[in-house]
Amino acid sequence: MNRNSGIGLASLGIVLVVVGAILKFALTVHSRGFNVHKVGDILLVVGVLLAIFSLAIVVRGTRSRTTA
Repeated sequence: MNRNSGIGLASLGIVLVVVGAILKFALTVHSRGFNVHKVGDILLVVGVLLAIFSLAIVVRGTRSRTTA
């Protein structure tokens, strides 16, 4: 993967964190069989992990490699 794909994954991670936070903290919905707050928790965790993974890709992509 190159640096640009890492930046795209970082933005997806940020979007997932924002949507997860909205589902977790801003909604007051009660439903049977589907827990919106648990979905928010899952999206928050996946978004944070994706952001960390993408940071590793960006850092690894900035290394310059030269061959002689």
